[in-house]
Amino acid sequence: MTNIINVKVDKEHFLTHALAPFSGAEEDENENSLPSKRDKKWVFSLHNQKENTHITYRTYRKKGEYRSDPILVETLTSTTTFTPLARMNKNGELELLGADDKRFHLLEDLLLSIINNEDFNWEIFAGNKCARCGRKLSNPTSLKLLLGTVCRKQLLLNSNVTVSKTANY
Repeated sequence: MTNIINVKVDKEHFLTHALAPFSGAEEDENENSLPSKRDKKWVFSLHNQKENTHITYRTYRKKGEYRSDPILVETLTSTTTFTPLARMNKNGELELLGADDKRFHLLEDLLLSIINNEDFNWEIFAGNKCARCGRKLSNPTSLKLLLGTVCRKQLLLNSNVTVSKTANY
């Protein structure tokens, strides 16, 4: 049986990970816009220990979309199904898709707490995949940062995140 590794993400570094699908080459040498070469996804959960509940989200850019396009934010609505919730631009601004939803407001509260440097009562966890390219991580430093060595170099990221092995909550 494989251990499931959930990495605790510091609130201060959340936007770097959530917006990782915006990274990459935007233009070629002739200044033509470049589409994404592959699907880019990052899955994370917000966990409230006091209420013993969690909500799982996924940021997603489809192959062929451009770096300047907003990314899709989805929520896990069953064991395997993600449902579109919002669009997020590269500044972290959200646009609700469909009916008003408490999961949208929770994500909005997280983003506002980051911008306003306020407390946020939910913990942020992500799986052991690179936030930028989605490849599985095994290097201890990569697990701490949620970014592989190549992607770290490309993003010039230097952050400190704590790692905790937990059961799949």
